[in-house]
Amino acid sequence: MKETREIGRIAAISVKCKVCNKVFTMNRKEVQWYSCMGYPLPKRCPDCRKKRKEQNLRIAATLALNAIEEHLCGSDIDFHDVARVLREALDERYETQI
Repeated sequence: MKETREIGRIAAISVKCKVCNKVFTMNRKEVQWYSCMGYPLPKRCPDCRKKRKEQNLRIAATLALNAIEEHLCGSDIDFHDVARVLREALDERYETQI
């Protein structure tokens, strides 16, 4: 659901988030930025975009830690403990942000 309304010289677009169904507004500058960059307008509200980005970063960090674990398997240093500690720290950080 997209609705355009003129407010003086400013055009605002109201968009319904596809995740939480909250309606959020994008001002003229935001719409122009997405257009100039060649990106489609967002379908998620800023809160849902932030949560999704954090989730994707967490997944990427976990995959990186797993790759490090596998790569350093033959070392004298116990990198499994290092990776475990990093993973626990990541989990704690994630839980405090929710």
